[in-house]
Amino acid sequence: MQPSINTPQSYTLKDAIATTTTGTPPSYLEEVLTATLANKYPEIKHPTTHEELLALIDTQLAKCADTKAKLWGCELAAKKEVEAAEAKLQSKRAQACASIRHEKVCALYPKVLNSAVFDWRTSEGWPALSPFNLHQSELHFVMDGWVMSNRSWVDEDGRESNACFKYDDVFEAMKRKACKEAPSSDWRTYTRATLGCEFSGTIPTDVKTAIKTAEDTGVFDTILLLAETPDWSWGAKYFPSVKVDPIVIGWTGKDWHVIAVFDLSPLEDLALGL
Repeated sequence: MQPSINTPQSYTLKDAIATTTTGTPPSYLEEVLTATLANKYPEIKHPTTHEELLALIDTQLAKCADTKAKLWGCELAAKKEVEAAEAKLQSKRAQACASIRHEKVCALYPKVLNSAVFDWRTSEGWPALSPFNLHQSELHFVMDGWVMSNRSWVDEDGRESNACFKYDDVFEAMKRKACKEAPSSDWRTYTRATLGCEFSGTIPTDVKTAIKTAEDTGVFDTILLLAETPDWSWGAKYFPSVKVDPIVIGWTGKDWHVIAVFDLSPLEDLALGL
């Protein structure tokens, strides 16, 4: 698979750093909702921030709950009307919470990584930059199947990987390599194709502190290490070490934000600048 953005043939980690842009928080409020509620309840301050909007919505949800509790069983139509209003308010509440979260993460971690860097590949088709889980050093891809005499591949037990993303193109590259290397004399050859590498770098104490702080903010769903992986093992039990220091990135559900950068290799630097 070809990289989806232009990158040097060297695939330096500096290239990844070069992909970053600055995240921009939303500047809008739910004007229709806030104006309606403020007109209906003039004693409540008209919100000018998402936090104030959230407080207003919570106040109205409390009013809905109080109203519903006072309804009798014969007032079913009124109950349905209140429940419909609650559903709309809950939807608006979710939007306000998402906006608050986005504003917070853009203020704390303004650099946004271009997700296209995850499509960068080595000349063999392996990931050029790879995401490592904070609690697992090894990254591997395994697939079992048959290489037929016509150099085609037939899956046997599917595919297995501990990667954080789908890498269908990597598995396709593995198929091609396995088919190319299988004996030509057999009408079919059972093959276990294995690809892997292992992160063996040391994370400085200050970067670990930055990661812990990012976890405590609650704005990220996932935090990963993104490292340059030029060397991969093929069919070997022991994987080559990845000793370069990585970029630390966090996923918000929308974007990958850069949490920490240290001792970058060239490909990491380019990815952050995109």
